[in-house]
Amino acid sequence: MTLPLSCWMCLLEIANCTESPRWHEKADIVLALELSIDDLFQWSYARQYLIDIICRLQIGPDKTQVGVVTFSDRAYVEFHLNNHTDRSTVAKAIEKINYRPGGRYYNFVAALRKVRNQMFMPVNGARAGACKVLVMVAFCNNNIRLDNLYTLPESLELRSTGVKIIMVGLASRCSRYLLPMMASRPANSSVFWFASPGQISNTTNDVVDGISEMTRNCVLTTTTTTTITTLSIMPVISASKPTTQSTTTTQFTTKPITTRIPVVTTTRPTTTTTSKTITTPATSTTTTTTAETRLRSKRRHKLELFA
Repeated sequence: MTLPLSCWMCLLEIANCTESPRWHEKADIVLALELSIDDLFQWSYARQYLIDIICRLQIGPDKTQVGVVTFSDRAYVEFHLNNHTDRSTVAKAIEKINYRPGGRYYNFVAALRKVRNQMFMPVNGARAGACKVLVMVAFCNNNIRLDNLYTLPESLELRSTGVKIIMVGLASRCSRYLLPMMASRPANSSVFWFASPGQISNTTNDVVDGISEMTRNCVLTTTTTTTITTLSIMPVISASKPTTQSTTTTQFTTKPITTRIPVVTTTRPTTTTTSKTITTPATSTTTTTTAETRLRSKRRHKLELFA
């Protein structure tokens, strides 16, 4: 298949992008185009704008997938994420989108619900582990619907599912309050303004850079979550250490029970004292009798001499 001429011209401008996006990571991107457009000339600008964006993406089943929604007072699915698997077929599908003149209202709520309930569903091509980004382009030429009081809650609900939202609006028509509130944070990389439909292409590089930034944030969020989960296990392991220390402490308290050794040592002097008192009288008596016999023998010897 051959690329449309408009896409070939876009490819020549890719080198002028301010940043090279990390498209080796998976991303599911939905482009939502609001149809409150005055004429076919403005419609051609809007449709070309979508083609300019997808021409800067590496589209494929394992890379970036693109789906398109259009909306005015109602929302319409033009094609799902898994309907087209390469850049040329996506560009041709966008060129075939029919112009539907906008009604009296534009309905952000209908578009957000269509994206949440249908576009980012696994059955329609949404992939687990892929960063999910909604790029919503609004001209705001008609009156907003009354049920758009639920616009902010609906955008918050969509963002709570992990979808990143980029808002692109016509500066002279769209609310400077509502669009930044609908978009993801930070606003400087998720909200972009154009002065007229003919100048909408001036925001192409900014939007592509914003998608790239959100893709990086998706990867960093996953890494941070894994780190927190790993660290949360460590207090459980360390909590078992005080238990083992208290056990060893109770073992040391049993040692004073074995301090009966001083009782044994005090009995030894008693036995030695008894043995001395027994032997001492025996020796003294023996020495007394031998002295008397010697005196007696001397006296007998003297008497024999005088006799």
